[in-house]
Amino acid sequence: TPISPRRLVTVVPMRSRRFQFPDSFRWDSTATDGGGLTLGQVTTLTWNIVPDGTPIASTRSGESSAPSNLRAFLDGIYGSEATWIAHFQEVFNQWGALTGVNYVRELNDDSAQLVVNDGVLGVRADIRIGGHFIDGDFNVLAYNYFPEGGDMVIDTGDVYYSSPGGGLANSSRGFKNILAHEHGHGLGFLHSCPLNNTKLMEPTLSTAFSHAQLDDKLAGWRGYGDNREDNETSGAASDLGALGNGTVNVTELSIDDNGDVDFYKFTVPAGKKASVTLTPIGSTYLAGPQNNDGSCSAGTNFNALTVQNLGVELIDTNGTSVLASATGAVAGVAENIGETPLGSGGTFFVRGFATTSVNNVQGYQLAITIADDVPTMSINDVS
Repeated sequence: TPISPRRLVTVVPMRSRRFQFPDSFRWDSTATDGGGLTLGQVTTLTWNIVPDGTPIASTRSGESSAPSNLRAFLDGIYGSEATWIAHFQEVFNQWGALTGVNYVRELNDDSAQLVVNDGVLGVRADIRIGGHFIDGDFNVLAYNYFPEGGDMVIDTGDVYYSSPGGGLANSSRGFKNILAHEHGHGLGFLHSCPLNNTKLMEPTLSTAFSHAQLDDKLAGWRGYGDNREDNETSGAASDLGALGNGTVNVTELSIDDNGDVDFYKFTVPAGKKASVTLTPIGSTYLAGPQNNDGSCSAGTNFNALTVQNLGVELIDTNGTSVLASATGAVAGVAENIGETPLGSGGTFFVRGFATTSVNNVQGYQLAITIADDVPTMSINDVS
């Protein structure tokens, strides 16, 4: 069934929710990866804009049964495909930079009917985007299908997209937020309430921000991990490269459940020392589901800063021996490993993990500071 579109509240049955992400809604099979995909696992999704003339089924009252005319529609607004395709690419790039989803544009399309056909490499994309008349001005701007469908239909009868104060305003922010929101459904996200212009997945379009916000990021991390997955062993550690003196900061990270661990590696020459800070991220905000009658709930306070209590380890070059660790802070407070000598140098590892058993996602960021390990002398009795 179609997902609730922007600027229209449609009944969505209540489901077990992780933020606005039901665990069972993520992609478990794609054209590139095949089947067997699970929560927090890196996933490759192909996407494309279907050729004009591709059939689109009419799924709602008043919707046209005409084939897609999206390419001609966008050419008429932006003047050339090179201009409007860049907006789609930007939206997918941003989702890819936040999550463990790799996006690849599939240039082939066999013009099979939108929605009912799975992606096939070299034939058609997992995510196919088309458009025709849905209901004209206002109300439905677009709608999208959950995985394993993932396809998007845009209302090419809506003046919003060509309006200087609407879809074209602020570097087409409204248009791009529509695409980002609808593809959120394509990743398996439900609508998130209340309507207060703080979340991309609210049922009404907002241009108060650009792309995903905290609640949306948490849903993406829960389903697909962050963009440094899969790094759950020292052998698969995310490589931070050769580090000189100073601090390297890594942001938009997550522990996506109580069993997830993240490894990072870095290389230094002899005579260095390292300190490590792992800082949970989040805030308290109102969050709740869309009601069965299509209205938005008032939500309840949710503290995204303290979902999990996190710990951190600095690990020697063998990938197993722990040089130093920090687990003593309470949930929501940074864990700090003080300056630790790294001896003759080499490739060292940092491991982030949950110390609690909550089956949910916690965002965090990591800072590693490298300095010269200069010998020091102290005098106890100054007399």
